[in-house]
Amino acid sequence: MLFRVLFESISNTAGTLAAIIGTVGAGFFVELVGSFKGFLVLTSVLYFSAAVFWNVFSTGERVKFDDSTLD
Repeated sequence: MLFRVLFESISNTAGTLAAIIGTVGAGFFVELVGSFKGFLVLTSVLYFSAAVFWNVFSTGERVKFDDSTLD
């Protein structure tokens, strides 16, 4: 039970910090560029490049993480 509570606490803290840093970073970026459009373009480019990366390198084959026959 203690491990679960500790893990949930760390997870919630990491999520909250990511939200705070992301919001502040977006504000600084909008202030630097001068409009919210630049931030939306940057976000869409990152999402599109991640989707292309996933489609290029993803596979439907089963991955063997613990193949003890290689020893």
